[in-house]
Amino acid sequence: MDDSHIMDLTNNCVGRAYPSKSSNYRRAFYTAKNNDELILSESSVTNWDYKYVWKNEWYTY
Repeated sequence: MDDSHIMDLTNNCVGRAYPSKSSNYRRAFYTAKNNDELILSESSVTNWDYKYVWKNEWYTY
């Protein structure tokens, strides 16, 4: 997997969790963004992000 896959998997997982917290998608996006829960660029992907995706098996969702 490359950085773009890790970014997508992370953001997708966060995105699935937030609608249950808020019915307003725009508010949910900005809340996740402001909480630094989203990866906003491929250059921001770290080794920790790779490990977290594999540890939680987000690639299987």
